[in-house]
Amino acid sequence: MKSKRNRILFYLAYLIGISIFLFVGSKVGMAVKNYQQEFYRVLPLAVFSVFFYISLGIVFAVPNFVRNYLKSGKWKYDWTQFIIICVPASLITFSFITTYVFGAKLGLYKITSSLWGIDIITICGIVAGYTLITSLRREVEQR
Repeated sequence: MKSKRNRILFYLAYLIGISIFLFVGSKVGMAVKNYQQEFYRVLPLAVFSVFFYISLGIVFAVPNFVRNYLKSGKWKYDWTQFIIICVPASLITFSFITTYVFGAKLGLYKITSSLWGIDIITICGIVAGYTLITSLRREVEQR
């Protein structure tokens, strides 16, 4: 990606890819929502939402991953970033599902949704997916 033309083509392809991902995701989301309204089952919508937001975060991290992939060196995983950022964000995101599976016994979803609303699930899902991929890096070996 050294030339300007290659960068422009990469980002155009990336933009088209994100657009297709969002379009297909919204169509599937509407189908799951219709299913939920027809059969009164909330769990499929909760599972789809959580995994869609995490997948969206992963898609947002693709340019960073490609940049790291093109470097030479050994692959490393930043466990500190993963534990400090990704694990709490994942817990908040998955609390949306656990509320419907285990009821309100865990209480994490109840606390987070009452403080910040349902948007916190979206934000934390995107952050968890993004951090999951950006924690993987290539480090240049020092001699």
